[in-house]
Amino acid sequence: KATSKTRAKSGGRCFSFKSMAWDNEPKEGAGCKGPLDCGDPAVAACDPSGKCVVRQCDFDGKSPCPEGSICLAQTIEAAYGTCHKLCDTKLNNCGGGLECLPLDAESTEGKCVATGPALLAQDCDETPANTGCAPGLRCVHDGDGGEDTVPGNPVCRRSCDFFGSASCPSGERCAYGGFCTPMEYDPSPIDDLCATTSTIGTLCGAEPGAYRGLCVPSPELSDRLACRRACPSEGPKVCPEGQYCGGVEGESVAASVCRPFVADEVQP
Repeated sequence: KATSKTRAKSGGRCFSFKSMAWDNEPKEGAGCKGPLDCGDPAVAACDPSGKCVVRQCDFDGKSPCPEGSICLAQTIEAAYGTCHKLCDTKLNNCGGGLECLPLDAESTEGKCVATGPALLAQDCDETPANTGCAPGLRCVHDGDGGEDTVPGNPVCRRSCDFFGSASCPSGERCAYGGFCTPMEYDPSPIDDLCATTSTIGTLCGAEPGAYRGLCVPSPELSDRLACRRACPSEGPKVCPEGQYCGGVEGESVAASVCRPFVADEVQP
């Protein structure tokens, strides 16, 4: 328990608490939307069925998931995870009202997750156990990504296959990460300098139906960002001759892009 008395800023509201308590007792079997509904986040989590589970699986193979499933952590402090059925995002073969979400921005391998209530373009709340959106939709931040821009609330957007058909409705483009967006981003074409107002990871390279590039640091351009074509680190080769597919090293953007070879680089 803790006791707290605080003073609000001028014009704000002031609340006084005589006491507070935290209940971390695992709530096995209780209904949930996310791990914080289930008690101690180190041992309890919310599984894809929307029920709290305790010590369902671990990460060293002592308590494995069934074949065809993967054990995933839901919080940083988790010592145990939840079992998610593996699926193919192109087939969305989860069944049972679950949605297949990709394990990463490049992969067609996914995990089965419960769907949520929000509809297209509505605000959403994604958790490790719930997409926050109706079937076929993804909960994403798709603010314009410009300098000093803070994206608004995440919203539901249609899913799309970025490295495949990339099919989106008229007026929208498929973005890296697999969602359709009506937003306008950096107008720079592939292999040109990005606008000075763009930040690392801003979408660029607008082509029919998709934004094919990301604004990333380019060693050969000093401190400027360039629009480089997004590429899968494994699978089909999409980079033109004279370029290779490499990660955005040392940055917060987990992506691979086509980079030109430079004189002092070792060709991978």
